Amino acid sequence: MRRLTLCALLLLGIAEAAYADTISIIGVVVKKGADRVQGATVKLYSTSNRTGKPLAVDTASDRGVFNLYRTNIAGDFGDVFVVYDGAEGVADPLKVSLGSPKDGLIEVRTQDVVVKPAAEVGALTQEQAADAMAAVTSTAVVLVQAGVLTEDEAKTQVTKKTTQILAKVPKADLDIQQLQSRTNTIIKSSEFTGFKLDPRSVATDSIQRAAAAQGRRGGGGI
Repeated sequence: MRRLTLCALLLLGIAEAAYADTISIIGVVVKKGADRVQGATVKLYSTSNRTGKPLAVDTASDRGVFNLYRTNIAGDFGDVFVVYDGAEGVADPLKVSLGSPKDGLIEVRTQDVVVKPAAEVGALTQEQAADAMAAVTSTAVVLVQAGVLTEDEAKTQVTKKTTQILAKVPKADLDIQQLQSRTNTIIKSSEFTGFKLDPRSVATDSIQRAAAAQGRRGGGGI
């Protein structure tokens, strides 16, 4: 009886493997001016398994092209996101619709991963700062949902990066209320419905904390 049971389990495993799919997520990493970024790390995360590990990782080629490739994919992955993890700037996470497999392959061509300037540059306009903060916050929210960060870790990380970004905006050009409004407008909140963290709430709280730490107020500076 034990041998029969083991044989049945083995056959079941083979059958499941035969129906497992392969995914290939292809895209390009570019700077906001459309120049391609080589050597950038990008990762693919699922929000349903919450293992804290990416489904796939790739490094952009010298032409900025990446291919997030994973075999033996089966089951429901919930929302799937391409997340930029490069050292230069920040980028919005890209939500990917996997669709149905064709001959066992799910192949998707994503939008470009657009890298925006952040704390590594000498100075930022208020508009650039809002773009960067929206990307930082959205990425952190995805990483919480994927099990990479806890909620507290994400909030701490966002506040730290927001403080660094805010410091790059000249005091005379800064209006905290306008910055909050623009950041929350940029965030694609509909993509994060049902997530543990609300990105707009996290962004607002982080901007307020960062501004208070630097002694800045709304209406153009101190």
